[in-house]
Amino acid sequence: MAVRPGYKRTEVGVIPQDWEVIELDERATFKTGPFGSALHKSDYTANGVPWINPIHIVDSHIIPDSRVTVNVIKLALG
Repeated sequence: MAVRPGYKRTEVGVIPQDWEVIELDERATFKTGPFGSALHKSDYTANGVPWINPIHIVDSHIIPDSRVTVNVIKLALG
């Protein structure tokens, strides 16, 4: 099947020509704990950095929840 002008075929499918395919860990930080995150309800903030949990991964897609975001300073402090 032909690819429309301005698009290219990659291992993840057809994407715009100017996009690149990279590993997720090149753009994200992964942290795990023995029993989930060390975050508490009070750590969440509006319009922060998405905090992705396994529940947000559906059919190989990340579906973030805008209610589950944290302040970037909280992330830096750990």
